[in-house]
Order: sequence, then C-alpha cells, then structure tokens
Amino acid sequence: MPGGPAIATRDDTVQAGDAAGVRDHLVPYARARDRRPDGVTPLDDFLSEPDPGVALALWFGQHRVLEPPVDRERLTALLDADIARIDRLLSAQVNAVLHHPRFQALEAAWVGLRYLVAQGEGEPLVRLKVFDANWGLVCRDLERDFDQSVLWQRVYADQFDMAGGQPFGLLVGLYEVQHRRDAKHPSDDVSALTGLCQIAAASFAPFIVGAAPGLLGLTDFVRLEAPMRLDAFDREPEYVRWNSLRDQEDSRFLGVTVPRILLRRPWEDHSQRIDGFRFRETVTDRPRAADRSPDNMLWGPASIAFGAVVIRAFRDHRWFAAIRGAPQDAIAGGLVPDLPQCPFPTEPYGVAIRPGTDVAVSDRLELELNRYGLMVLSDVKDTNYAVFRGCPSLQRPKRYDRIGATNNAKLSAMLQYMLCTARFSHYVKIIMRDRVGSFANPEECERYLNRWLMDFVSQNPSGSSIEMQARRPLRDARVAVREVPGSPGAYNATFQFLPHFQLDTIETSLKLVTQLPRARGG
Repeated sequence: MPGGPAIATRDDTVQAGDAAGVRDHLVPYARARDRRPDGVTPLDDFLSEPDPGVALALWFGQHRVLEPPVDRERLTALLDADIARIDRLLSAQVNAVLHHPRFQALEAAWVGLRYLVAQGEGEPLVRLKVFDANWGLVCRDLERDFDQSVLWQRVYADQFDMAGGQPFGLLVGLYEVQHRRDAKHPSDDVSALTGLCQIAAASFAPFIVGAAPGLLGLTDFVRLEAPMRLDAFDREPEYVRWNSLRDQEDSRFLGVTVPRILLRRPWEDHSQRIDGFRFRETVTDRPRAADRSPDNMLWGPASIAFGAVVIRAFRDHRWFAAIRGAPQDAIAGGLVPDLPQCPFPTEPYGVAIRPGTDVAVSDRLELELNRYGLMVLSDVKDTNYAVFRGCPSLQRPKRYDRIGATNNAKLSAMLQYMLCTARFSHYVKIIMRDRVGSFANPEECERYLNRWLMDFVSQNPSGSSIEMQARRPLRDARVAVREVPGSPGAYNATFQFLPHFQLDTIETSLKLVTQLPRARGG
C-alpha cells in the first residue's frame, strides 16, 4: 500500500508458527513462568525493538491486519483499542494499589499531615513535629510504666527537663480507637489511652484521636444515619473498662472524634495529562447507601480537622477559648473549611455536594455523642464546610452536691478550657525551670508568679476589642505556692483562672494543680 507502514519480521523473534502476538498474551507475559530460559519475554522484545515494522509484527503476530495491502485506518483503530485496553489494565492495577488498606493508611497519614502543615503556613510560632509510629508500636511502648516509655521521653522529658525544650500544645494522633479488641482491631486501646492521658496530663498537652466505628458497635459510620441508641455505654459489660477510663482525672486531656473526614477526591480522567495515561479512580458505593460516600475513598480521622481548628485559633488570637461553633461571616470558631468536594455522579459539579464527612450526624445524635465524651464534626449542609459545635473531652464530669462544684467539673472537661489553662502551665513550668534556685521560699515564688499573671488580666473586657481580650484573656487569676511536705525545695502550685474570652456564660473559675521544678534555697 503506497505510503503505508513497512511490515517486517525477524526469524529470531517471530516464528512462522506463531499466530498470536504480544497483544494476545499481554498479562501472562508479566509472570515469571512465561519467560524464556534467558529471562526475556516477547513483551521485552517488543519494548526494546527500535524498528516500527518489526515492533508491529511482534505486537500483532500473524494477525490479518498485517497482510498486504495494509489497511492503515483499521490498523490505527486496532492500535487505539489496544492502547485503551492497556489503560484499563493499568487502571485496575493502580486502583488495586490505591485502595489497599495499608496504602490507604499511608496516604491518609501523609495527606492529613500536609493539611495540618498548610494551616500553619506563614506563622513562625506554629511548629509541627512528627512522631512516626503506627498504633501497634504505640501500644507496645505503653505496656511499660508510662514514665518509662519513649513517648514520655519525647513529649515530657525532652521538653520540660532539658534547657531549651519547648512544650507541646496539642498532640494529634492519626489513629482510630475502640473499647475492645476484635479480629480486625487486635490492640488494647483502653490500656494505651490510659498511658497516653497520663503523659498528656503531665505535659499539659491534650491528645486527640479518632474513634473507630467499632466503638459504637458499628462496622461503618454510615450506620449512624439510622436511628440508634447509645445507652449501651451505660449498660453493656464490654464498656466497663472504657467507662473506667472516662472516670479518671487525667482523661480530660483526651479527645475522641467522630466521624471521619474526606482527605482527597477520587482521581478523575484528565485528557491533558502529560503522560497521556487516561486514569479514573473507581470507587464503589457502600451497601444501602448508594447515594452516600463510597467506602474506598480516602478517609481520615476527624482529629486532623480538630488540629487544624486549634492551629487557626492560635494563629489568629494566641488563645483557644473560641474553637467551637460557627460564627457568622467568619472562618473561625470550630468551622472546618475547604474539605474536598465530591459531587454526586448524576449532578453537574457544584450543584449537589456530598458531605466532607462520611456521615451527616443529626443534631439529636450529636448531643448524645457529646454526652458520652465524643467530639462530633458535623456537616454543614450543601457546603464543603464542617463544624465542631462542642469540644468535650473523654472525661465523664463528676456530679456534686454544690452547683458550683458541678459546673467547675463540667468546665474542666471541655477541651477548649483545658487548652487555655495548659498554655499558662507551660509558661509557669518553663519559667520555674529556668529560675531554679532563684527563690528562697515558696512565698517569694508565689509573689513572682502572681505579678506575672496580672499581665494577662483585664477586669473590664466588655469595652475591649477581640484582640485585646485575646491578649488579656483572664478576668481574674491567682496562684498559691506551697512546699511539698517531706520534700524540701519542692513546690506545688495551685492556679485559679477566671477566663472571659469564651462562648459560654459561665462564671466558674478553672483550677489547676502542678508540681514546679525543684528549687534550691539560696
């Protein structure tokens, strides 16, 4: 055919009896048993062949399309069809990799970390440190006494016991926990969380983690859309250890979030890709939830979103009281913006948007989950926003005969106020660490700390700007320092704070007790 391709063959690569070409055995050639004794397959021959005519002969074998006269249009159509088939084979392989649980866990960790780093971009006082350890390793580390663990050394000792150490303000775990072991979740989470809350309390750095669906007796958070009761927490024996953890004093430094957040939209086919690979990620819908979030999309714990909210509050105000709720016309409070949008396949982009969480929790259920110590990230309907309306810690607040004591217990179980008091504790511990030996007695130390605290007190906040309230966030504050009986030179400090930069109309003060670094009389 004039102007058509010249088809040539080589006796050492295409034998006369071979009717099939590379295209007919593309997948088997990838297996080791299909290699020749020299370890080379016909596919290798095809890929390394510089002559287009020989390459076509290797590809098609004795296919009739190569018989003269060669029909160029038919040949092109067959090649296009083969390229599309290869794209489908590659797409299936890429999908298998993307959706493997171990790869998804790895991708979720890195995408979640990237999201957190982006929140603090351009703010030099926001510092993120990464502790690379899977949950199984964390659990094994905490099998020993908590103050003998590697986590204790990294989080507490390296920051408070060494000159130049900088305390952590928040610990964000990209893990999911539940109340008991099962076949898919072999770790003893309650034991590990007990050690973690002790480290968090000593370091005044709340630890935030995600809840696994198994904590609520579910296989998937989508089941939260159906009416359900949570009183199993109160009556089922399997929750005894979990509730015992909730009753511990240090559990107010633990936050457990539900549900999950979408970390990445499914990859879509872009015809402008430089490499020409036509790939569209295949996602499958969950049973009985065909119009909801697909189960093999990239999800991560909402602890990532809470970390982003805290970073934004520090960046904007250097204070943490306003990290919940959705203020009007402002990206502030507990609002989580810019979650990945995943449109419904039957609607144009931007018309109907799936939630950025894997389930939309009703208001009633949200309140009930809060009552059981779970922080809920709620979907803001028809937007790519979500919001933390409440920030309860895992602790179950105690009830007392006096209303004031009960209110104080409730206040102390709210993470926004624990973050606020913890901030002062960090400064006090560092001040005392750097001034060891400077105070002759506890009274002198007490006077110094009270003078320092007065710099953060404003008794007339109503006439102040938000920036001034954040700079002076306390209505009243005082500290009492006492020597530890039987330990000369060791002091305990009891702080009482009355914050005013807050969303709640509560007049109860916050109380915090900490041991100061051992002082030497001089």
